[in-house]
Amino acid sequence: MEFFQNLLGADAGLAVWTVLKIVAIVGPMMGAVAYLTLAERKVIGYMQIRIGPNRVGPKGLLQPIADGIKLMLKEIVLPAKANKTLFLVGPILSIAPALAAWAVVPFMPKLVLANIDASLLYIMAVTSIGVYGVIVAGWASNSKYAFLGALRSAAQIVSYEIAMGFALVGVLMLSGSLNLVEIVNQQGQGIAGGSVFSWNWLPLFPMFLVYLISGVAETNRAPFDVAEGESEIVAGFHVEYSGMAFAVFFLAEYANMILIAVMTALMFLGGWLSPLRVFIAHEIDMTGAKKVAGEWSQKEATERGIKITGDIVSEWVKKTHEIFAGPRKTIVFCSGVAHGEDLQQKFAECNAGFLTTGERGNRFLKLVLGKAKAL
Repeated sequence: MEFFQNLLGADAGLAVWTVLKIVAIVGPMMGAVAYLTLAERKVIGYMQIRIGPNRVGPKGLLQPIADGIKLMLKEIVLPAKANKTLFLVGPILSIAPALAAWAVVPFMPKLVLANIDASLLYIMAVTSIGVYGVIVAGWASNSKYAFLGALRSAAQIVSYEIAMGFALVGVLMLSGSLNLVEIVNQQGQGIAGGSVFSWNWLPLFPMFLVYLISGVAETNRAPFDVAEGESEIVAGFHVEYSGMAFAVFFLAEYANMILIAVMTALMFLGGWLSPLRVFIAHEIDMTGAKKVAGEWSQKEATERGIKITGDIVSEWVKKTHEIFAGPRKTIVFCSGVAHGEDLQQKFAECNAGFLTTGERGNRFLKLVLGKAKAL
């Protein structure tokens, strides 16, 4: 950002940097949307004992690009009796909220376009606007089929939004925040030490199921695809659309699918958190250390390791008491015998129940003699 501000000035540089970030989010997402259509067609094909798209490119991998080019080159036919302005506004009203919602979606703690406090509220508000695109498109087409499809689709979207909203209220109450980064960070704490069992899916399991089912219904996927009902009302609210206007509705539908999947991951499945809790202790500074046959010299590794032994043990005591309310079984790797003895001594001094060298020797002897079953 500083580069663009120095080059173009403060305001213009900020604007260019923001546009570049938007392109970095929307570009890959459009690619994901295109190939999600291919994946869905392939899965449906195999379910019906067909191969699915397999002509354009190797194994049909270029089919979405061919479809996109075809739709861009096709004419947008405007029905004679349609309201032309609203007919063209409908697709825009559908895709704009689907893209605008990504402004507050965090990919990492610091990797988010706009980290606002009420990001969850923003997403719920913005995505609820998409239903107006459906209603406008159905009404502006001046077709009974399109209008009937729009009514069905709008009724379904509005109905399941209520259930999704209530499911997210549970997340809000548990997290105590509307900020998506805070909601993910909150899942990194808890009785399970921030592992997969600390995530919201477990304490809010009924809400998790409600959100999953509502998300499938919200995006018109089977078995909730009654809004399209090909056998009765042709193709739903976009029956009169062709060319790129028709493609925009599809882009909006699949962009919403990806958004709801990402929201499920952020709300209930720990976002970017690891399913296992990992702690990284102080590292030994091996700068300038000698190497023997490509490995660090054992003497230098031992000397440098002993320097930070106290730090490692105190950090271990602090973390185990914070998360597990006491010591836990731990594996410690040492660089050599001297380093191991020093570590063992420090651990024994912290009153964590570690065995001294003599006790370990007696225990090992009992194991060898068959008097003990475990060491």
